[in-house]
Amino acid sequence: MPSPLVSATLKSAFLSLCSALVATFLTPKDPPILALVIYSALATPPNFLWQQFLERTLPGYITEKKEADGDVKGGTPAGGGVTLKRRLNVQNTVMKVIIDQTLGSVVNVALHLGGVRALQGVPLPECWKAVTEVSSDPCSQRPLYRAGGSQGRVREKREGDVLIRFLYSKPGHS
Repeated sequence: MPSPLVSATLKSAFLSLCSALVATFLTPKDPPILALVIYSALATPPNFLWQQFLERTLPGYITEKKEADGDVKGGTPAGGGVTLKRRLNVQNTVMKVIIDQTLGSVVNVALHLGGVRALQGVPLPECWKAVTEVSSDPCSQRPLYRAGGSQGRVREKREGDVLIRFLYSKPGHS
């Protein structure tokens, strides 16, 4: 049986493959499937270890020991005299989410943007440029934010009986 790290890596690569295959049907531009799967396999181990580090540093559960009340069944104390109760440590859980979604997400997004491009054969200076452009103005790179503004317009494309709407930028806006 593979270790949890190997198992998580294989599952992540498989899910990345499935996601990229679905994206080929939903987007007008085909995603770089092989680069995404390879990146997923390379990025999962550090992310797995990051999550383990967070759990060791800020445990999500506290184990409390309670003495049993001395009930005797068959001549032996029930439960060996001690019961264990796990309860959620809300403060640590909130701290882990905040740390992961701030520090962890910044690192992951930067590595994803540069890493997938590098795996496609894009020169490193261009990979770095993509990372710094998104870092300097993250809202301009997100279709969710552009949809209502003047920087992007919705274009419609009919394929068979399916109407596909996607966002494109006006000339002069990246």
